[in-house]
Amino acid sequence: MNNFDVLKFWRWIFNRSPQNAANPNVQMQSMENMINKYIPPGCQLIETYIDIDSNIDSGLDFGIFVNIYRGEDGNLVRVKRKISRDIGCEHTISQSQAEDKDNQHIPGRSGSCYYCLLKWQKEAQAGHITFKDAKRLSSVCTDCAHITASGHLCCPKHWKEINNPEGSPIYLGPEDIESQKRQQTLHTVLDTLATLFSRPITDNKKSE
Repeated sequence: MNNFDVLKFWRWIFNRSPQNAANPNVQMQSMENMINKYIPPGCQLIETYIDIDSNIDSGLDFGIFVNIYRGEDGNLVRVKRKISRDIGCEHTISQSQAEDKDNQHIPGRSGSCYYCLLKWQKEAQAGHITFKDAKRLSSVCTDCAHITASGHLCCPKHWKEINNPEGSPIYLGPEDIESQKRQQTLHTVLDTLATLFSRPITDNKKSE
């Protein structure tokens, strides 16, 4: 694969990315500049390695590109790049699965936040964004995702952490929070009624 083919492949990858779909020309130029930034003048591309991980559930592509160049002095230059995605929990991920590697934790994609997906699917149905965009914007990384008490995968924008009597964390989604508020209101009303009916009845008439 020659140098032109590599750049053409990068254009194809980033043109189909929902993150860059709104302004592909700007992203295109910045990507080519990034590639050329690390290549010494006069280098000749001699080998390209491409490893793409397509996440079927989200439709997002991750992977790495490795180009090997031979410089004018005969030395080899190896350039490695990753495909990363900005997702709904406001983190950037570069792979589907979480991994601990080289004393570093690398988050992956946990799934789609139930509540974000409802929101962004409506936007997609209205034609404001693409359905692939909706998947990306509702995606949540493995560090942020939690299952709520109602059983939904949730991002930090939609869960609230509390502790149960044993001290373990419980994550409440919007429905759980509303249910908790209703229960607290009901308990307040019952406590008030119980207090009123428990008061002794006194005769306020003056003794003759």
